[in-house]
Amino acid sequence: MKVGASVAKTVAFAAVVYTLLFAAHIVAAAKDWTLAFRVIATSLTCMTFLLGWCLSWMLKKENLEVRKLAHRIGSWISIPLAIGLAYAYAGQTFNILLSAAFVLLTLATHALTDRRLS
Repeated sequence: MKVGASVAKTVAFAAVVYTLLFAAHIVAAAKDWTLAFRVIATSLTCMTFLLGWCLSWMLKKENLEVRKLAHRIGSWISIPLAIGLAYAYAGQTFNILLSAAFVLLTLATHALTDRRLS
């Protein structure tokens, strides 16, 4: 299997998981399932800040080059997700400080996990 194919499949799988979690958090909020909502929201938050690590971990049986590529792609995907997460945490309003903080946190977590791959 080509390097890009295994990474693409992993990114697609992660996108499906993220989408399902996002839909589930909306359902949990609508049904007032507080505990389920909190667990799902926490999962979405962690996945947003650690997407590169998640993708790299899912490809742990692949060589380092493949894992680094997955991490790099996940890092870039995490940036707009972090802005969306900040929007949600700010009560569906755009807050530049919270957005910047979330982007910086995303960049920091990915920089740290990138060091571990090197």
